[in-house]
Amino acid sequence: MLKYRVPQHHTERGNIVINVGDVISYNFNFLIYIHNAYTNLENEGDKFPYLPLEREGFIDRKSFLEKGKEIWGECLRSDIQEEDIQYWLAEKFDFRGLFSKNDYGERNYRLLRKTFNCWFGEIGYRSLELQGEVWVPYVYEKLAENNKKYDGDIFLEIIFDEGPKEWKIYSDQHYFITIHDHPMNGSHILLDKFKND
Repeated sequence: MLKYRVPQHHTERGNIVINVGDVISYNFNFLIYIHNAYTNLENEGDKFPYLPLEREGFIDRKSFLEKGKEIWGECLRSDIQEEDIQYWLAEKFDFRGLFSKNDYGERNYRLLRKTFNCWFGEIGYRSLELQGEVWVPYVYEKLAENNKKYDGDIFLEIIFDEGPKEWKIYSDQHYFITIHDHPMNGSHILLDKFKND
């Protein structure tokens, strides 16, 4: 199953080339999944997924956020648009570094990876795909109507939930869209970019 779809929209007008596509990454979404599970343990929250995990299986909060940001950056700098599924299967990114080096950590990691695969491999991926179907044409039309020239493609990285603000790393080509975002609510950083261009 292809998990990467770009360009979905492409046009050339004189010297203006516009490519917009969405990326639905196992790796970015797994990192959010782990973060939400961790947050539930710390705050007795109600984020998805809510699982019976051991607190002793995670590293401390400060280290967790630092390691998570490091993994987030590695994913962003990698060729994740083309190689995401291969990276996922090969466990390229050090997600285990978010867990304690003990039996609790190993159990937490295995449980999270297994439940994530069950959810994301089916309904999770499809729900994010629907979000891309809203955003990709919208962004494409906005760029086309503004007649802006962009170097390279614009990737809309579709994630199921917000990560911590410390992990928000954007570039001129990568924008993170959650299932909570909608172009008509007017509150996304990408919409601000259209106003400022």
